[in-house]
Amino acid sequence: MKVHFTTQTQILSLIVNSFTKAELQKLIPGVSLFRIDSARKHALVTGPGHVINKPKVYRMKLSKPKLTHFIEFIMNPLYSSVVGFGQTVLKLSSNENIPIPKVIRNLIHARIISIYQSFCKEYDFETFSRASLYRILKVCHASKQRALQGLDNITAAGMNSIDNLSKLVQKLETFGMSQPEFKSLTDIIQLINQFLKYEYKSHLNRLDGCTDHCTTMALSDPTEPKFSASCNHNHERQCEKCAMVESCLDMINEKINQIEIPTTILEEKNFSLDCYV
Repeated sequence: MKVHFTTQTQILSLIVNSFTKAELQKLIPGVSLFRIDSARKHALVTGPGHVINKPKVYRMKLSKPKLTHFIEFIMNPLYSSVVGFGQTVLKLSSNENIPIPKVIRNLIHARIISIYQSFCKEYDFETFSRASLYRILKVCHASKQRALQGLDNITAAGMNSIDNLSKLVQKLETFGMSQPEFKSLTDIIQLINQFLKYEYKSHLNRLDGCTDHCTTMALSDPTEPKFSASCNHNHERQCEKCAMVESCLDMINEKINQIEIPTTILEEKNFSLDCYV
């Protein structure tokens, strides 16, 4: 009867620390140095002769309510976009093919799962494991977004402005801005970029008390009564990240005025700053 490698290691671990490797190879013909090292590791970690109990693997059944909850979340326009061109074919278990519009996922899977788990934790909703969520996303096939032009031109223009602001700050460094100030402004611009690109859309609400988040106020035209609406709530709440956007622009303007820059270049930078914002 052939003894399993794990069982041999367990038996050998009983005596492996009492002899040298050379002595063990004489006592047990054919034993390898790898087997001796494995037995010594077993004796050190688990204990001489102790049985290793393999961890039990529990499989989780995908319940329909939880599955529906996750699919509805990922189909939110914040995370998935249906494009006006192209289609894909959905094949059912009955071999029936159904053409559906092509879907583009706006975020990578890791970020979607991270946001979803935070959302479930906030509302005390028990969901699947992270690995199961990855498998569901793999089955729910969607193209990955590689460019925003033609899909979300507003976001594309915003990202372009962020890039231009970063270049503007780099130019200010060449004209005398200190390294700590340059690093501080660069970090703030990156934080603003992440906030506007991923978080800001989830903050918008028709009844939000923050001026920058209230969609009723943002979509109202003050010059045309037919295209305006009044809010039934006060706008007294402040958003730190939204305020950071305005303060960043003020800081850049302040640095432009403080640093000695040739007039022609200064006019160019002021014009560029007005265009970016």
